[in-house]
Formats: sequence, C-alpha cells, structure tokens
Amino acid sequence: MWYGWSSGDDWQARNQPRFWFADSLFKIQIAGPAETDSYRPVQEFVTEILPHTHTLISN
Repeated sequence: MWYGWSSGDDWQARNQPRFWFADSLFKIQIAGPAETDSYRPVQEFVTEILPHTHTLISN
C-alpha cells in the first residue's frame, strides 16, 4: 500500500499531512502486488499517472 498527499504541487509522503498543507489536501492511495527488482507494476503506474494528477487537481 502506497500513500501520497498533495496540495496541488508535488506528491509527498508525510507524517501528519494535515499539519503540512494549508487550504487543500488531496490524497492518493494505491494498492498493488508485491514488487521485485524485475517486476514493478505499481512504480510504472505511478510514474505514468502522477504527472496527469497535477492538471486534475489544479482546476
């Protein structure tokens, strides 16, 4: 399970994210199979999808 939070900028993994972000807080939660050195489906998905989230949450 992977988590990340953003206020509209870069995604970050923070302890107590509500204290770090002001007006808006977006959360992404991704579940996937266990990864190995040669099999990284979640990393590939995250690398592909995260750049598109900035457009969605900034509108």
